[in-house]
Amino acid sequence: MVKEIYSNLNKVGIKKIDTNKVNLIIDNLKTISKKDSILIDCWDTSELDTIRKSKVVMGLAINADKSIINKAIEEVCKKMKIFKNKKNRVVFYYLLSYLLEKEEKITVI
Repeated sequence: MVKEIYSNLNKVGIKKIDTNKVNLIIDNLKTISKKDSILIDCWDTSELDTIRKSKVVMGLAINADKSIINKAIEEVCKKMKIFKNKKNRVVFYYLLSYLLEKEEKITVI
């Protein structure tokens, strides 16, 4: 799974990957075991609302305007469109933090 994460990050344009940050995200998501739970569906508005309200805002410590967060989530979904309907949750959060220039803020997800 880890090789797939790095490969997917490369596919969406992240060439310099911080392995510590990837591992931190993975550690924070360890309780997720079902395949469906480790994937994000960008068409599921309730899932995206949950990400906006808890995972993104609290986990990445983002105090950005709601419209900025929404735009970043939309951009992540566009970039990850190549992965069909389901997107890897670790890749999603890493890319989101990258787009919001908050990589250093990944501490709790």
